[in-house]
Amino acid sequence: MGSIHALSKKDYPLPSPYDVALKNSTRFVFEFDPTRAAEFERKFEAAAKYPPGQDIRSKIDPALLAWLRQNILTLQPDSRRGKRPRVAGFDSQLRYKPWWIAQHLAAPASYSKSSASHGLDNYFVDHAKIGGKEIGGLESVDEHVAVLGGLSDRDGEFMLRDALTQPGDGAKEFSRMYKAWRRGDTDALWAGDARLRSQAPRIAARFVDDRNVK
Repeated sequence: MGSIHALSKKDYPLPSPYDVALKNSTRFVFEFDPTRAAEFERKFEAAAKYPPGQDIRSKIDPALLAWLRQNILTLQPDSRRGKRPRVAGFDSQLRYKPWWIAQHLAAPASYSKSSASHGLDNYFVDHAKIGGKEIGGLESVDEHVAVLGGLSDRDGEFMLRDALTQPGDGAKEFSRMYKAWRRGDTDALWAGDARLRSQAPRIAARFVDDRNVK
């Protein structure tokens, strides 16, 4: 079943085939077992960082590092109650790998945490739990973490450069993909990754094809 990670309240109720699947199925299988989400988040965060004594300064092109230092700012939480997050420079994130920076600091935001909470995955997980359905995953937690966590520094740098050259309006791109999903236009959805498949076929295969043959 085609899924989409972010929706809004107005997208519900879903088209009837989704409710039929939810009613008639006894087992729901996701990318990884969502009941182990806390374990995934912990391991994913660890995989996103270099080990002590290493950081991104020796891993990417010096010119790219200089650009990041000049153009990227971050918000650091303040543990003191009632204090707003403070603005910090890129050097506060040196432990993180290029692919993590691509996802969290460089890529234009496409949807909010709120819209992600209404995504199809969460909807099915919640209703599967209510209905006492079996829940599982196609990949183990470690396998799912390794999809990004196992990227080489070279491939991670490609992901970072790619994120920096994306159009600034991430919401517009998400809207295009959302409309394609809603009308079942698989050709348009497939075309959304055409650039990655053309410029970095090894990475594209890692994200999709290699996982499908396991």
